[in-house]
Amino acid sequence: MILFALPVVLRLSILGSYPKPEPIVHDEFGHLLLADTLRYGRFANPPHAFSEFFDAIYIIQHPTYSASYPPGQAFMLFAGRLLFGTAWAGVLLANGALCVAVWWALRAWVGPGWALLGGLFVFARLALFGDWMNSYWGGSLAGVVGCLVFGSLPRLERALRTNSQRADRAVVSYTFLLGIGIGFHFLIRPFETVSLGLCAAAYLGIHGARNPESRLFHSRRILLRLIAAASIPIACALGISVVQNLQVTGD
Repeated sequence: MILFALPVVLRLSILGSYPKPEPIVHDEFGHLLLADTLRYGRFANPPHAFSEFFDAIYIIQHPTYSASYPPGQAFMLFAGRLLFGTAWAGVLLANGALCVAVWWALRAWVGPGWALLGGLFVFARLALFGDWMNSYWGGSLAGVVGCLVFGSLPRLERALRTNSQRADRAVVSYTFLLGIGIGFHFLIRPFETVSLGLCAAAYLGIHGARNPESRLFHSRRILLRLIAAASIPIACALGISVVQNLQVTGD
């Protein structure tokens, strides 16, 4: 809670001298347009009657008036606008979540002191005066879901080496988190998600090859559970992407 509250409270405390950011980069206007469009329960708007006068980079005018970005960043901005009346609230909360997510991911790899230091480093470097806090073009949300992936992998590896009901539940839980991380990352940075997924697959493959006692390739039941738990959130993300493409382009 301290890591979450630090960037949120301190950034709000200096609003008088350092007000919330105004969009100035092309990307930001695309994400904000999509966030506004989501308020109406859709991904695209009808083309404007005078669209030739409203050309903007990263914004499509035909066949629909919409952003050319995937919707992940816009979901965050939409949540901030829905809950607190301003899209920047989503940015603020995502940066607090990023500090916590980095700490949680590092706890799977290093001791608690180093993990806390990592969270504090993110707070000092990114989550107060950095671009990820003071713009709308993103970074923090992709970092959060990336931490879900890299924090789940070593925990999943340890659970696969243990044969118990508790370990079985842990396998499903961490695989589901892994799937959420990869799936939501696809809705933010689809091309980079390919590298992220390959890293996760390579890590689990090396784990299975180096640990004969692992149940990853020696228990069909566990393997099917792992595939199912990861597939559900990834399939949901792909479904959202298909719906967006259909609404934006008609294809």
